Amino acid sequence: MTYPDKIRIEAVRLVIHEHRAVADVAAQKGMHPNTVRTWVREYHLQIEDKLEQQSLSQQHRRLKSELKRISEERDLLGKIALYLAKLIP
Repeated sequence: MTYPDKIRIEAVRLVIHEHRAVADVAAQKGMHPNTVRTWVREYHLQIEDKLEQQSLSQQHRRLKSELKRISEERDLLGKIALYLAKLIP
């Protein structure tokens, strides 16, 4: 049976945020406890995915910044090498 999103969200909220037992929420909503358990599991997986995406995004920004800094250092060292090459006959 397919349940409306509103019911799914409410059931997960009761279990996660109000610390209600899955069996109690399922009984209150007139559904099988495994249905609520599945929704809670899916919610946790979605949260983990979001956290992983945020972590990857932060890592990407850090690596991009580090690459820029290293490229600037490389360019500067190249200029220094050219300058020194002109000084030394």
